[in-house]
Amino acid sequence: MPPFRLSALSSLAAAIAFASPVLAAAPKGNPFAENVRPTEALTPDQEQKSFHLPPGFQIQLVASEPQINKPINITFDARGRLWVTSTVEYPLPVKADSPTRPRDSIKILEIDPATGRATKVTTFADGLNIPTGVYPYKNGCIAYSIPNIYWLEDTNGDGIADKREVLYGPFDTTRDTHGMTNSFTRGFDGGLYATHGFNNITTLKGKDGSSIEMKSGSIYRMALDGSHVDLITHGPVNPFGLAYDSSGNLYVADCHTKPFQSVLRGAWFEHFGRPHDGIGFYPKIMGHLHGSTAIGGVISIDDDRWPREFQGNLICGNPVTSRVDRDSLTFAGSTPTAHEQPDFVASDDPWFRPVAFALSPDGSIYMADFYNKIIGHYEVPLTHPGRDRERGRIWRIIPPKTAQNASADFAPHLTVATAADLAAALNHPNLAGRMMAADQLVDRIGPAAIPVVRPLLSSDAPRQKAHALWVLQRLGALKPEELAAAARTPDLLLRAHAARIFGELPALTPDQRKSLFTLTTDADALVRRCAVESLARHPSEDNLRPILDVIHTALPEDTHLTYAARIALRAQLELPGLIAKLPLPNWADPDDAAIASVLPAIPSAESANYLARLLDAKKIPPASQPDAIKHICRFGGDAQTASALDFAITAYATNPDQLLALLKALQEGTAKRGGKLPEKAATAAADAINAIVCAPKPNALRATAAIDLARTMSLKQCAPGIADIMRNPKSDPALRGSAIKTLLALAPAENLPLVIAIVANTDQPIALRDAAAKALSEVNSDEARQALLMPIRTAPHAVAVKLAAALASRPEGANTLIDAIERKNLSPRILQEQNIRDRLVFFGVKDVDARIAKLTKNLAPVSAELDKLIAAKRAAYTPAKIDLVHGKEVFTKTCAICHQLEGQGALVGPQLDGAGARGLDRLLEDVIDPNRNVDPMFRYVNITLKDGNTISGLPRKDEGKTITLIDATGKEVPINKDEIASTDPSKLSLMPTGFGEILKVEEFNDLMGFLLSKSTGKGAP
Repeated sequence: MPPFRLSALSSLAAAIAFASPVLAAAPKGNPFAENVRPTEALTPDQEQKSFHLPPGFQIQLVASEPQINKPINITFDARGRLWVTSTVEYPLPVKADSPTRPRDSIKILEIDPATGRATKVTTFADGLNIPTGVYPYKNGCIAYSIPNIYWLEDTNGDGIADKREVLYGPFDTTRDTHGMTNSFTRGFDGGLYATHGFNNITTLKGKDGSSIEMKSGSIYRMALDGSHVDLITHGPVNPFGLAYDSSGNLYVADCHTKPFQSVLRGAWFEHFGRPHDGIGFYPKIMGHLHGSTAIGGVISIDDDRWPREFQGNLICGNPVTSRVDRDSLTFAGSTPTAHEQPDFVASDDPWFRPVAFALSPDGSIYMADFYNKIIGHYEVPLTHPGRDRERGRIWRIIPPKTAQNASADFAPHLTVATAADLAAALNHPNLAGRMMAADQLVDRIGPAAIPVVRPLLSSDAPRQKAHALWVLQRLGALKPEELAAAARTPDLLLRAHAARIFGELPALTPDQRKSLFTLTTDADALVRRCAVESLARHPSEDNLRPILDVIHTALPEDTHLTYAARIALRAQLELPGLIAKLPLPNWADPDDAAIASVLPAIPSAESANYLARLLDAKKIPPASQPDAIKHICRFGGDAQTASALDFAITAYATNPDQLLALLKALQEGTAKRGGKLPEKAATAAADAINAIVCAPKPNALRATAAIDLARTMSLKQCAPGIADIMRNPKSDPALRGSAIKTLLALAPAENLPLVIAIVANTDQPIALRDAAAKALSEVNSDEARQALLMPIRTAPHAVAVKLAAALASRPEGANTLIDAIERKNLSPRILQEQNIRDRLVFFGVKDVDARIAKLTKNLAPVSAELDKLIAAKRAAYTPAKIDLVHGKEVFTKTCAICHQLEGQGALVGPQLDGAGARGLDRLLEDVIDPNRNVDPMFRYVNITLKDGNTISGLPRKDEGKTITLIDATGKEVPINKDEIASTDPSKLSLMPTGFGEILKVEEFNDLMGFLLSKSTGKGAP
């Protein structure tokens, strides 16, 4: 699961949401913008000459093909050897039932410290299947190979694994090889941390009965003996790379949202269309993307010998731009902010693919280069013949020599070092060296290390004391009074680590809990954050007061402290019976506000009841009221729902916008509970909706929400005002489309003729005709179906296909469509569209395969026509005439409904940052023929209801008695599970083909130019 997930471009159509990530080519002369690089491979010596590093830095070749193939993860062992997971198979694993043996391996490199070259390469284990994570341990290693994490052991000392034991697994790989685990990183606590990648759903179990479920991206921790697992975070989207700093902060590189994030236990990261857990999404530490979202690996430069400007920096690989990115960090309290710095490594060779890093105790950084002409994973078909499977390089980057370097040599063979030498190494200037020494003291020396390490608690070296504290804790020898003393020390580094250790204890004594309470008031914000994180793991009613005080006193800009404290607050409130006891003595209004902000994260009647009490007492701020009311109605009863309704009507009688938001929340929560709204909810909603839609110039966003609620609640009394919007040619086309859909649901007979006229009128905007056709298709009548046939005959192909798809969205329409084609009333070319064929098959049209084959026998393939269209668009594209400002306007109008670019837009489909790196040709293919390479994450499903209606969309939520799809306009469509007859997944994107015919030439070209200007985030190409 290398980090090859370029910011996936999918739908770029007005009101059409999702297409697939696909292949790219680029403007000539810019090989870095092509997903399939047009240049030839360089030799390792040639590539070495292509690198650009900061002044004074050197780069050395460590190993290359044929010594290794394509490296994915790299890490050092205590003998100074580099372990490499090497793959030939990636990205397609050898199937379990295949007679072919997998060709991947784990290799051990012994390195000459003077030249950096690997003098000996040993294949420790072979026959592996896309191995990713690897951690050297004792006489072997812990490694992942599809589908399990194994303990690979060398029992006879010949340097080759001869025993394999499954520690954890199997991992889910049914959706994609992005979902595999990687980046095995030993923590201060001795646990092995790892990431779980994009899309797959894996359940892991430990031998002690512990169990975790990881849905797509996650971070987790495992015991090295297979005994225990625990989940650390939900998300990010596609993590690949973990790295610690000296303070114990853990950083993760994510291949789809932001390059770097800080790991907070219990954090919930943004994911495509996925709602947060009630606490809110993790607060990001950076806003820039370094030109793409395909990020690989992360290292914190934690070494005293490096130049000051680099110390504490984070670096990561960027396979899209063929660079290694660098960020410095500043802290607001405990919250880091990443600041973009000049590239750490750049290359003139577009095959350069930096994917993973290892900080060596000698102060250098080792870099895995997945050398390849193919840029990524989904961006190019997995079977593309151009994928290189043999070449791979590992490089060593050496910082400028300083006086410190000469006096700080690090013995590579820690496996033979004495306990005293290892104890001294706990003060090594390099974090990797200190961590290795600590692991050796615990894993190899064991209890005999205790008398050697204990005196270090009196050391004058803060880092040495911190590591000694952890070593004693891991050996079960840390005395309560020693931990208490560390918590009181003037040294803030030691206090922070002491606060973290409290969280690892199986239970707290009263005195230890008091020590943590004291740490929650520490002068240092990181210490306070570590303290509340530990309190989260030891819930108690007594913890409420100190955690609430942290929330109240945290600086507004210290978002990580507040977020961690709110997670800790939830952990306390989940104690059985505690919510029922609230409020406690010394309670204040700020306490109620803090409680109200986290109760929606606790799915229980108790939390709903207390939220209802707070709502009645007007102690919930307006911004939090919709979530609170949704939760009250979802988990409370009819009495709480009625009370919430009374509050909304009374408090916002003169504020229709807020009233509408609360009524929508009330309706959604009640629907998920399977309840029924009080009658007066309809009256209140109708009044609020009419106030919004009947305004002289209704706001499109507000009016759309109002119109949608009228449809959801079946408010026929709102139809007149909504009809005025539908008839008004000056109204926003998307708003008119929502009005059409609602009117056909509320009053089909009266509005059917008007909608038919809109579909047939070629002067109407395409987006409006499309919306009208889709709404018309949901009306189960012959009149509506026949009305859709006439415009199909005269419309351009792209429009005709959309109208045909609308017609074929229910069984009756599917039969009407193919009957019309057989009667030669429609062109059979429509049947070449996979989208249309799928619908006919799905609805069981009689003899459909034979009928389609006969009707399309002599037609040219659709792909040939699309290729001609792509070629025509390519020929018409003139960079010199591109208006980027107009292109941005077109993007905002047609794409931002579902996609984010530079933080703007909706995170429903994939982000589009870096999409221009695919080049014009691939961009054209993406938007004109989106089904060539459909990302499984963005394939739609067809749901047939018991009343015969069919709904298509992307599945996003499954809550209680409702599931929610995202439809083709990017809107959420809640569906009652009791109304579902069947569900059928499609192999296609929700976005139809032919987007190139929808926009005007100048709109299309300006949009392409705007997206191409985002290839690196550094201006137009």
